[in-house]
Amino acid sequence: MLDINLFRADKGGNPELIRESQRRRFKDVAIVDEIIALDLEWRRGFKRFSKAREILIEWSNVNAWTFGN
Repeated sequence: MLDINLFRADKGGNPELIRESQRRRFKDVAIVDEIIALDLEWRRGFKRFSKAREILIEWSNVNAWTFGN
């Protein structure tokens, strides 16, 4: 099993090494690009989720302070 950070060039990984490994084993190299694209989509979605959660917590705190006093 491969660590996802190996696919992430911005995290110090080297996707070209994984592509080369695929080539040596006569496997489809396109799967590496597909994994990178899916990971990028997931990371963007998680970022949106985190921001929405942050706003929800902020509003929750404002409402607790407003209605608690």
